[in-house]
Amino acid sequence: MLSTEMHQNPALREKLEEIVRNNDRALASAAARMNADLARSLRVSRFLTVLALAVCALVVFVVHHQGNTITTQQQLIRQLFQDNQELFQYRLKNPPMEQRGTEQPTKNTPASGAEKNPALRADGCRNGVCV
Repeated sequence: MLSTEMHQNPALREKLEEIVRNNDRALASAAARMNADLARSLRVSRFLTVLALAVCALVVFVVHHQGNTITTQQQLIRQLFQDNQELFQYRLKNPPMEQRGTEQPTKNTPASGAEKNPALRADGCRNGVCV
């Protein structure tokens, strides 16, 4: 029925062709906008993926560095413990000598025994061994 009217009325035919052209333009425009949106979304998605990978790489680097730091600290603690044990054994084998004389310092004598005994230091250590 519509095809017979189109053949008989050229104005109707032109009007329908114009409607089809307008719909085709609108459809093409919408498809172009969708393609642009998809391209933008794809760029954003790629950027976020690269950013996430960079953050993961940074976390791996920090964890690896912290692992090295912890290992170094453990080695230092073991070394300090071993040095402490050696010092303890040294003190057991070589007990500190008792101070000679318990006389009170007077005005003429210095307050510390560092001048009387040059091996005695101000911090109470004698020959490198602290009591």
